[in-house]
Amino acid sequence: MRKIMFVFVMTLVGIGTVSAAELKLECTNESQGITKCSLKANLEGSKKIELDYNFDSGIKLGQYTESNESQGWKIVRPTTLGTTGKLTFENTNQVTGETELGTIELEVTEAGSKNISFSINNLDGVSSSVTVSKQLNISEQTKKLLYLEIDDKKIDIENIQNIVTTKDEIKVRVLVKNGSSITGLGQETNGYYNIVLNKGENNIKIVVDDEEYEVKVTRELTEEEKQELIKQQNEEVKVENPETGDKLKLYSLGLLGVLTSIIIVKKKLSKVGI
Repeated sequence: MRKIMFVFVMTLVGIGTVSAAELKLECTNESQGITKCSLKANLEGSKKIELDYNFDSGIKLGQYTESNESQGWKIVRPTTLGTTGKLTFENTNQVTGETELGTIELEVTEAGSKNISFSINNLDGVSSSVTVSKQLNISEQTKKLLYLEIDDKKIDIENIQNIVTTKDEIKVRVLVKNGSSITGLGQETNGYYNIVLNKGENNIKIVVDDEEYEVKVTRELTEEEKQELIKQQNEEVKVENPETGDKLKLYSLGLLGVLTSIIIVKKKLSKVGI
């Protein structure tokens, strides 16, 4: 009886905790601004992974953290864009062996030695305790404006080119050094500044403390707007005689008058024999 009870208890303990073989974290561009990390796991027939993340100050999870959909993974839990939070990856198939869960985006606003870690707390509904940590040596940037993005496209801060668009509004993403302030862009909403454009040239000034940047955005006409402009111009050619409201009629009457005068003159000349 003792042996049976012992085996039963050990079985419960065994199914109560599961460990993935390994978590891996590979990061590039260890500098202030945007850093990307590849998060990998070595699994044994798993399809759902719940993780906790914990970062040192000056680093937070970026909004472009993405799952590796080419291997069937999707982020199913809303992510908190902070220094701590949770991430959940789910797959339609059971995965065995090494797999890349996704690409982690880090917003880095402080230089120095920084630690980031990810821990699996639940694997397919069962508690787990697998952690991966990485020490990042973040290099200092000279400028306070660390990253600039317009309509999901990264802008070279050292060589800001003119932007051409047919949109009425653009979204601007800015990352600055910790402690710096931004002015000139209005109110930030969900990590973006929404800038309404006028038709033609728009000069957008971004001020970060004592640094000033200017982005020129040209709002061109859409094809629909071009066709509408052509239509309006054609309408203007027809209008407007103050009395009739029709320039074409006015021109026609004038031409008719000239022709009539010529005919009358010719008749008179023929009568006198000229």
